[in-house]
Amino acid sequence: QQNLDIVRKVDLTMAVVRSQATIRVSGLQGSYTVSFPAALAPKLSFLQVAVGGDQVLLPTRLPDTGDGLAHYEVQVPGGTTEATFSVFATFADALTPLPAEIAQGDNQLVQYFDSHTVPSRYPTATQTSTFKLGVSHVESFTKKSPYAVAGQDLVLGPFPDVAGGAESLSPFMIHYQNNAPFAKALQAIREIEVSHWGNVAFEEFVEVHHAGAVLKGGFSRLDYQMRGAPSAFQGLVAVLPPGARNIYYRDQIGNISTSLIRYRPHGVELDLQSRFPLFGGWKNQFYQGYSVPVEELLVSGVGGDASRYALTVPFSVPFTELWV
Repeated sequence: QQNLDIVRKVDLTMAVVRSQATIRVSGLQGSYTVSFPAALAPKLSFLQVAVGGDQVLLPTRLPDTGDGLAHYEVQVPGGTTEATFSVFATFADALTPLPAEIAQGDNQLVQYFDSHTVPSRYPTATQTSTFKLGVSHVESFTKKSPYAVAGQDLVLGPFPDVAGGAESLSPFMIHYQNNAPFAKALQAIREIEVSHWGNVAFEEFVEVHHAGAVLKGGFSRLDYQMRGAPSAFQGLVAVLPPGARNIYYRDQIGNISTSLIRYRPHGVELDLQSRFPLFGGWKNQFYQGYSVPVEELLVSGVGGDASRYALTVPFSVPFTELWV
């Protein structure tokens, strides 16, 4: 098997890293293996492999072979010898603050480790990687020609004739500015109550921790009001189902009035504001709840049996910038 072409785009603008690669392959023999640097495997939080643009395949983790790579195998539809794979992956806790402590008014700098070339078991004819930074300020990065800095993007390649296996791994590090909310849920508890009389009630408890560079020195409310703090965050946005109603939000002390509801085509956006800004190392706990009409989430008559029901709800908490 051979990779004819790989185009990878890595989004480093948020606290969670998002990687998307388009891979054209020839000589398929029933299966294909997607690979990542072994150091990134423990941080992998989501992986989706699709072929032909829309057919999603189920990846299976393969045993380690000692080549420095983590391998995930997918089965390809029978008779397929050439195909284009779309690989989407997210990595949580993959950005390391450096320095580990910063003052209130400092920008946050982080390190990210990956590979110049896309790791693969198979040789690759040509490939290019683009790292989206969201800022033009880069402290340093591991250079391997050809490369180019284009605005807020770092482009690596194109690299021709990349060998497969361990030789496809080329250690890469980038040290850059990232003031996105480093919002991590140390725990999340969701309670869902289904009433067949017309309502599905949700209550979610979340303990949020700022997982970025720890605040060095004391907190000045005056400085914060005058100049803000680049890496601190005070709000989180939850996207609730379109029919959400009876929405409430409170923390451990009691009700909080600083919230905003916006009705969007994709759902109800709930903008929550904490009582105080969260700096690195700080945390807060809060509850939120809402109700959804039962007909939007519950289906009866599953398998032709009127007594069987199927409830379909989002798996995790509804915050777009939070990892748990």
